[in-house]
Amino acid sequence: MFGYYTPILLLQAFCVYHAYKNNAEQRWYWLIMLFPLIGCILYLVQNFNSKTTLTSIAENVKEVVNNNYRTEQLERALKLSDNVKNKINLADAYIEVARYDDAILLYQNCMQGFMADDVSLQKKLLNAHFRKGDFATAITYGQKLEYDKSFKDSDERVAYAWSLCKIGNTEASRSLFEDMDKSFTNY
Repeated sequence: MFGYYTPILLLQAFCVYHAYKNNAEQRWYWLIMLFPLIGCILYLVQNFNSKTTLTSIAENVKEVVNNNYRTEQLERALKLSDNVKNKINLADAYIEVARYDDAILLYQNCMQGFMADDVSLQKKLLNAHFRKGDFATAITYGQKLEYDKSFKDSDERVAYAWSLCKIGNTEASRSLFEDMDKSFTNY
């Protein structure tokens, strides 16, 4: 008897959780609780009947099942259209999955032409080299960016300070950390 009711209980729990999370009207709670199967079916049809919702749910399930799904999508997009934006997006995804060498290559390929002196790319390269453990190169990028205003309050400046600390230059690292330690910065 409980074998048939367990899936309905799970469906009911999901629908109540989804209704709570999305601030559904109170009538849905009553409908789901008093008429579990019919209420759940009506709630699911009402909230998940659009094609875009079903597509986004399918994409989320694919991402959960296949860890590299997002990276594979970005690789396909880069093959389809080899541009700076796709390279940066793919390199950012490589950073998330700890493929630092591939990310560094893509960032360096982007630093040509009008993007050669781009501050945001240099910050991304500094972060990638720091995560890779190449502290000397990270320090080189940090020294280039030291006088840039956007670098003063960025997270990459923390990576620059830690890189200085890792190679043994604790005084410079300490002065950077003290400079970043201002009110409401949480450093």
